[in-house]
Amino acid sequence: MPWEDNYAHVGCGRIDSSRLAPWTARLHRLADLLAQTPGSTGPQLWAQWEAVILSCGQHFRGALVYWPWPAANVHLEPVAGQPGRSRALHDGETTRLEIDVNRLDWLEAPAQLNDPDKAELRIGVARVTRRIAGFPVLSDRVLLVTRPGRDPFRPVSLETALKAWVAHAGPGDEFRPRASQMLAQMDPATLRGQAFYLDDRSSGHRGIVAAAQADALPLLTIDLGYYDPALPPQALQALAIDLLGMEIDMPASDPRQRRPLARRLLEAADWQRAAAELGR
Repeated sequence: MPWEDNYAHVGCGRIDSSRLAPWTARLHRLADLLAQTPGSTGPQLWAQWEAVILSCGQHFRGALVYWPWPAANVHLEPVAGQPGRSRALHDGETTRLEIDVNRLDWLEAPAQLNDPDKAELRIGVARVTRRIAGFPVLSDRVLLVTRPGRDPFRPVSLETALKAWVAHAGPGDEFRPRASQMLAQMDPATLRGQAFYLDDRSSGHRGIVAAAQADALPLLTIDLGYYDPALPPQALQALAIDLLGMEIDMPASDPRQRRPLARRLLEAADWQRAAAELGR
């Protein structure tokens, strides 16, 4: 199976091989598992896997990338100065299937709830638009595969959400005065309760509500306690499969589908088995 380790070591400095090897081994094992998916490899298909590392702090973060091409569109070219080594040149379908590892910042975030000067998302909603192999697809943007029995998000209290809205919404924001009023008038028990976000285009209401109602979604934040500190930094603890460009609303069998090879792996892979690899 063609393989490339693309380690830019972003934010890592120089990594000792003894720290890097366990990460590489885990990504290779996940790739071997996914390569068992019918149609993901074979004599008519050139499938290349790429390992990426982005950070290596308390837990490593990176990606596993699947690049599929019809074998007829691939030819090998010798690498200058490296006898016996060749590289694949190809054309045709180029959309990859990218699996982000140990990344959880996939909540859909109302701008008024997060500091615009900070890239880190604090508060948002998990809008589940469909499921694949039992796992949630958030906003048709990402398939999130997490460790069995562990929730990567936790509820946000009404008080926290209202204070965030007041702090980060612009001065002309229509809901900001209402958020201030709710903070001043609601009792402590209510403010400790779950916050919900409602964006009702028919009524024009957009903002935070104190109780569940039709079309309102619970406000959540990433639960950093999801990552088990007892596991080694190189452990795979969450997989986020990027669906942008996958034309997810169109069946993979549709003749107009432009990304059939990547979609084939997405829909046929045993993501439950992949989830069983998490935490090892």
